[in-house]
Amino acid sequence: MSSTLANTDISVKKRYLQKKTSRVNYIPLFLMMLPGILYLIANNYIPMFGILIAFKKLDYSKGIIFSDWCGFQNFLYLFKTKDAFIMIRNTLGYNIVFIILGLVVALSIAIMMTEIGKRKIAKFICCISGLCFSWKQWFCE
Repeated sequence: MSSTLANTDISVKKRYLQKKTSRVNYIPLFLMMLPGILYLIANNYIPMFGILIAFKKLDYSKGIIFSDWCGFQNFLYLFKTKDAFIMIRNTLGYNIVFIILGLVVALSIAIMMTEIGKRKIAKFICCISGLCFSWKQWFCE
């Protein structure tokens, strides 16, 4: 009886050590995931608190969290105004124009890049144009 208990103790300790070493082996992977997780939280979850404002009767003395709920009253007020159609039309119009304009600019740059004969110049222009687009995305939004 005591030998079986000793064997089970040894097997439990072996399993514990194996789990511990397997977790240690994954630390670099967890560290590589950390910037992506922080980015996900900062850009996808923190802005969700702004959605609360749409459903609350905002009182600045109480703050956003402790203000009273009003349900869809803010939406009813918004859509009863005479400017609601204009706001929706402008939003959809701007988005359609930006999608089409972005597509045309991207395709024209791609076509021009294929027409360049020297590869070094093409790579340089590709880097610069990519930097310009990413710079606009990072700093202008």
